[in-house]
Amino acid sequence: MAKKRALEEPPGAKISGREGKRQKKGFSVGPANLPDGTYRRKVQKIKETLIHKAKVKKSYAKIKARELHGDAAAGRPPFSTETDEAEHAPAGTAEPHPDRQALLDCPPSPPPLKHPPRQRQQRSPQKPRHTPYAKESTLATTLRKQREEAAAQRHAKIAERERARRVMAKARSGGARKLGRESVLLLERVRKVIGADGG
Repeated sequence: MAKKRALEEPPGAKISGREGKRQKKGFSVGPANLPDGTYRRKVQKIKETLIHKAKVKKSYAKIKARELHGDAAAGRPPFSTETDEAEHAPAGTAEPHPDRQALLDCPPSPPPLKHPPRQRQQRSPQKPRHTPYAKESTLATTLRKQREEAAAQRHAKIAERERARRVMAKARSGGARKLGRESVLLLERVRKVIGADGG
C-alpha cells in the first residue's frame, strides 16, 4: 500500500498550486451581474469615490507620520504653529516691514464694492408664447362661432314662425277669415319668395 500523506508538510516544503499564489480580489459594490445602465454607472461611481477617499486617507496618514517624525526629531510638539524662521528671527524688531509701511503711508482708498451697480438692459419684446394646440384652438373657436350663428338663425326662424302662427290664428278668430290681418303676413311671404328667386 501507498504511504499516507502527512497532515502537516515539513517547513521547507514548497507549496504548490493555487494555495501558494492567492490573488487579492478587489472589493465589490452592489450586485455582480448588473446590466449596463444607470444603476450600474451609479454603483461604479460610488466605488470610484470610495477608492479616491481611501487614497486620500492613505496619503494623509503618510504626511501625518512624516510630520510627527520630523517634529519629534526637531524637539517641537507635533503640529505646532511656530516655524523654524520664527525661532531664529531676532526678537527686538518693532518696526513694520517696508512694504507694510508703504501701505500705511498712502491715503486710504474707499473699499471696493462687492457687486458693481447693474446697468439695466433693454429687454426685447417677448414673443407670443407658443401654445401646443394653437391650430386646434383656432378651429374650435371658428366652429363655436358658426354653431352660435346657426343657433341664432334657427331661433330667429322659430320666433318668426311662432309670430306668423299667432297672426294667422288672430285673423281666423271665430271661423271667418280677416284678410286685412292676413295681408301683412302674406305680403311678407311674397317678398321673401320673390327676393329668393330674383336674387
